[in-house]
Amino acid sequence: MNRRGCFVMATYGYALALFSLLRDEPYPEWSNFLRPDVRDAFQKSLQYLQEHDLPNLRRVATTEARPANHDAFADDSSSEADESVEELDVCTYCGAALSDEVDDGICSECRESIEDHEQELIKEAGRTEQKNELATRIATNCLNAEYS
Repeated sequence: MNRRGCFVMATYGYALALFSLLRDEPYPEWSNFLRPDVRDAFQKSLQYLQEHDLPNLRRVATTEARPANHDAFADDSSSEADESVEELDVCTYCGAALSDEVDDGICSECRESIEDHEQELIKEAGRTEQKNELATRIATNCLNAEYS
């Protein structure tokens, strides 16, 4: 887990609290290994959920999104291959319908999100490289000063 992304650390804490209660683990040992900010949110969420009961998850809206190859494997009981199954024109990531111009299986919104994150990762890699170079120079200078 890191700070960048679509969820804040408190969201992870709440999700893990739900997870532990759904597994009937009111005080899981693994919670000691969580990051401090996630552990704090986990403990507060766990306490809240124990006092107010679990939310009704059956009311959560579901999606019709399915993997692109879902229909091809839906009926494995037939001995003959179903040649009428057409390739689905849906996004690999979100299941949105694709236009005829798209040939790589990714919708424009997902493609944009991927490109945005790639740019962020490239920038972060550059910053990390600069920090590493600076740390190397400082260490080299310290060693040179120590042996001089």
